Amino acid sequence: MEWCVGPAASQQPTPSRLGFRQGGLLSPALFAIYMDEVIKRLKASKLGCCANGVYYGCLVYADDIMLISHSLQVMQRMLDLFGTFSVDLEVKFN
Repeated sequence: MEWCVGPAASQQPTPSRLGFRQGGLLSPALFAIYMDEVIKRLKASKLGCCANGVYYGCLVYADDIMLISHSLQVMQRMLDLFGTFSVDLEVKFN
């Protein structure tokens, strides 16, 4: 259920059919599935930092994501890849 806010909002919760519920039992697993795919795409693109053959371009802890690159141009390409990913799989990042 979600609440609408604004002048036309009702005082009753309305069912939400989009996304997955925050705090839901499946939410962490579903988030991990999405993140695994975007990390695979970043590794395959060879964007971001690597050291001794280990990819460090995208660090993830819980729902926090940190992108690491050696230049602003590479960082922009990584963000563009995230944008393409979000359109392909209909995911929103904020």
